[in-house]
Amino acid sequence: GIGGMTFLLVLLYKYRCMKFLMGYMCLASTVLLGFLGGQMFYVAINKYQLAIDNISFYFTMYNFAVVGTLAVFYEKGISKYINQAYLIATSVIVAWQLSYFNDWMAWALLIMLALYDLFAVLTPCGPLKALVNLMQKDDAP
Repeated sequence: GIGGMTFLLVLLYKYRCMKFLMGYMCLASTVLLGFLGGQMFYVAINKYQLAIDNISFYFTMYNFAVVGTLAVFYEKGISKYINQAYLIATSVIVAWQLSYFNDWMAWALLIMLALYDLFAVLTPCGPLKALVNLMQKDDAP
């Protein structure tokens, strides 16, 4: 699954489907901040017995997701600290979601992702190596 998606992203970059790639990245970031961040916020609401109605909850999560996506992808006019805060929030949300795995699953996932990263970056036929080569050929940032 992950390997196939990585090759697909490299192909999309190779054929200059930049609007599709940006749309995918923005959608993924918005979903992560909105839904997974909302799940984390919901657990905090229940744990600390906070009083909040559904409309306020959804409005808050919608704004959190949209502003976070704008802060990460459209940095113009947004403070560096806000951008970094949303990047940290994204990392915390992902780490919190991964904490629900049992120990064996978490270690297996970590080892498999590390091995895949080694393959993808260091081997000549790896998809991330191909992506880096494409970007260097085009002098892309």
